[in-house]
Amino acid sequence: MGEDDTEVKQPDGPGAVENVAILDLTTMRSADELLAVHRIENVALVLVPESLAGTLARIPTKNVASVVPVPDGADLRVHTGAVVMGGDALADPSAEGAVLVVTGTLAVSNPVEHVAFARVVVTGMVLAPTGARRPSPAA
Repeated sequence: MGEDDTEVKQPDGPGAVENVAILDLTTMRSADELLAVHRIENVALVLVPESLAGTLARIPTKNVASVVPVPDGADLRVHTGAVVMGGDALADPSAEGAVLVVTGTLAVSNPVEHVAFARVVVTGMVLAPTGARRPSPAA
């Protein structure tokens, strides 16, 4: 899950979750399981399965910067800080169907021909050189 030094927290059980950079709720499988968390406070990023996003809205939150719903059961690749990726890394077949989450800056270093990830979520900046992505064909 966490691929660098940033704390990625998964709830240990019922109660409040507070003061963490990333709260990963993607292992939750039911509304009842998620509702055992009764408060979320001082969290930069909350990752939640899409099927439980509505349930998450029922939990009181304070100082939560971003909530990112992700497909249920998705292979998550989470990075924080500055991440530099080439077009070849974004097209890597091993990323097929995975979800890339970057909190910080994603710098794309060369042209991107294809993105294998099912979804790329950046809470921060995306930097790419001119021509890093081919224009979409005219409709």
